[in-house]
Amino acid sequence: SKRIVIEQDRSDTAAGEISLLRLGESGPEKVASSTVEPWGKFLRYQYFTWDFSAIEEPGMYVAEYRGQRSNPFRIGDDVFSRHAWQPTLEYYLPVQMCHMRVNEKYRVWHGLCHHDDALMSPVNLNHFDGYISGPSTLTEFEPMQAVPGLNRGGWHDAGDYDLRVESQMGTVWLLAMMVEQFGLDYDATHIDQENQVVEIHQPDGRNDALQQVEHGLLSVLGAYESMGRLYRGIITPTLRQYVMLGDGSVQTDNRVHDAGDGSSVADDRWVFTEQNPGRELNAAGGLAAAARVLRGYGDDLSKRALKAAVAVYGIASESSEPLTRQRVFALTELFLATSES
Repeated sequence: SKRIVIEQDRSDTAAGEISLLRLGESGPEKVASSTVEPWGKFLRYQYFTWDFSAIEEPGMYVAEYRGQRSNPFRIGDDVFSRHAWQPTLEYYLPVQMCHMRVNEKYRVWHGLCHHDDALMSPVNLNHFDGYISGPSTLTEFEPMQAVPGLNRGGWHDAGDYDLRVESQMGTVWLLAMMVEQFGLDYDATHIDQENQVVEIHQPDGRNDALQQVEHGLLSVLGAYESMGRLYRGIITPTLRQYVMLGDGSVQTDNRVHDAGDGSSVADDRWVFTEQNPGRELNAAGGLAAAARVLRGYGDDLSKRALKAAVAVYGIASESSEPLTRQRVFALTELFLATSES
């Protein structure tokens, strides 16, 4: 399907005529036109759509509406072969990789960051970014105690540097589906987990999607195996750190804080925990899917992921909440991973 979405002022309810022009040797040529269809209001705008799926001739096109032209776009059977999903694997995910130094030839996207992760969060706290802790850490760790195993893997959040479990596991699941459903085998990036270095546009002979699945699991499983439960998230303790727009490697000093070393202020990030069966069931499903696609690539990590998936599901399934969608998702992924009913 091919549709155009038009955004107008909320008070502008007039549906105008839209035209599709094919760009050729002699200039733009109109190939179709119609009145746009009202879609409705959303937030501050009025929306209209136009379906031009019937146009199938390969070529470059522009749309024209009320004297304004769109950027050129292409119609063809190979529009997803390049510059579609590829930049996500080639740039976005590598640049967002936490606990790594990320290079691109002579450029440095960011230095080795957050290697001091993380201290257990204080209790009874409502953090400014929405993280909330109750009267207990829900683990054996005391507030402000260093939790090991959290300085590997994960991706920075889209707008800041925190790590949320739903973002990590949602990305892991999507990557696993790209491999499982479409057979994705794509290599454009060198990822060295031992030395915590990434080289963009330097292939290393390994499937980038599987390497990114591994990177997400290193964070989630590292926390699970240290704390005996999933984290809610990992985030900086102060607003001054949070609003930093520079290189993530300077958000903290990369040294694990020890209250006995004379430090007056710890800049280490905090790890929050929670009891949230819905999120835990979703994570269990993602862990199970990751376990499947990692077989033959990272067998040890695959086994660890499946073991955690079963355990997390077992705990979350005891909840009295219905959570039907989450239960079906988790059970489906676990069945596909184990063939056990």
